Amino acid sequence: MPHIEESRAELRRALDEPGMAGVAMNTSVPGHALVEPGYEPIFAELDSAGAVLYLHPAGNNACSPLIGDYHLTWMIGAPIEDTISVMQLITHGIPTGYPNIKIINSHLGGALPMLVQRADDQYRWEAPQTPEPPGDVFVRAIDYINDPRIDTSAARAILDHNASALLGIE
Repeated sequence: MPHIEESRAELRRALDEPGMAGVAMNTSVPGHALVEPGYEPIFAELDSAGAVLYLHPAGNNACSPLIGDYHLTWMIGAPIEDTISVMQLITHGIPTGYPNIKIINSHLGGALPMLVQRADDQYRWEAPQTPEPPGDVFVRAIDYINDPRIDTSAARAILDHNASALLGIE
């Protein structure tokens, strides 16, 4: 995806195909974060289509020889890539700026479940432009199922059936 206009055209073509609910992308483009300004047209296209964006680790060791040189690419590198990707999306306002994209980050965002409180405590000084606290974004993505106003049949649909309906594979 380093070629934005070509990627955007292919994305438009794919989303116009019957049965295509979205796209899968790696958590980074070789040497670049997905949140770099040049990738904005991709998010805009996904948002206008209300598409699903599934992010998966690239297997690039999170660009660290401390991971790659010691054969830890998939054991810890992948969840670190997930964590980096979801935190970049949150701190750069992608979920709030493009609310129609249904973002699925592999493996629950890597280590983010264990880091939500830390992110909430530190984003103000490290990433003050973050539009909303990282914990709020992440917790809303997973904790709403515990809301007592959601009846058990709806919760069961959310946990077991809605993903296949969203992707059109019922």
